[in-house]
Amino acid sequence: MYTTFQNHERFLDQERHLQNISQILTRESIESRLHGTMIEKVITFTFFNFLVILMYSC
Repeated sequence: MYTTFQNHERFLDQERHLQNISQILTRESIESRLHGTMIEKVITFTFFNFLVILMYSC
């Protein structure tokens, strides 16, 4: 049987592990977004502008 303290330690370790994974995932998604081609950036920019114009025109 684990003591309460050991259980708490294990919980903190799992918590840290999850935070590390989420940091790695967000870092990868940010990097992949930064490495997108210029054409992709122009298309998304135009698309979002189009959406904003649509929202304000209604």
